[in-house]
Amino acid sequence: MALLTVALPVGLLTGCRTTSGSAPGQSPGAGSPSPVSRSDTTASTPNTTSPSPGAHPSRTASPTATNLGRLLTGLVATADQGNRSDFLALVSDRDPGFTSTAGMIFDNLRTISPDDLAFTATGKRRDVSTKRARILGADAYAAQVQVTWSVPGDRVPSNQRIWMTIIREHSELRWAGVVDGPSTPQPTPLWVLEPVHYAHRGAATVITGDGIDPGVG
Repeated sequence: MALLTVALPVGLLTGCRTTSGSAPGQSPGAGSPSPVSRSDTTASTPNTTSPSPGAHPSRTASPTATNLGRLLTGLVATADQGNRSDFLALVSDRDPGFTSTAGMIFDNLRTISPDDLAFTATGKRRDVSTKRARILGADAYAAQVQVTWSVPGDRVPSNQRIWMTIIREHSELRWAGVVDGPSTPQPTPLWVLEPVHYAHRGAATVITGDGIDPGVG
């Protein structure tokens, strides 16, 4: 993920985020589509089918994603539900290294358990490089997605943008990477980039990178 660069907002220390008195997040752009949010139970519940006879009674079929909005819906819903297998069912394995990255992102989201989590397509997209197209296929492209999230202590949700690589497999879209956006540095959630640790006490919330103690005094 060399092309994604962390640009930490005011209130962040190196490798960590403290949200006590943090600055308000950037508002979504005018005309943006309604976000897929964990707080909207209608939008955040992926389409499912009845489990086949003999299936585990607590499991449902993996969500399908025939368009980008449905893919984002499924990712938010399965992360919110803590359903790792269904989350990874929405991830392509054409790039062998991205499956572990997607698993790390899922684990980070479970660690942080952010409020107001939403993935919203901005409508911007770009082609992947020729080298990446040889790995992912000619149908691969990168879509800009606004990520909205908050943790205790945030006055308003954070709004950051990432580029999600998208491919089509068997008539359904799959998430295939996070390294195909432009090289220009942009604010990126730390939990997209590396394993994180989380601590909250009183009005302070700290999110740190791997190997950094998030203890709140």
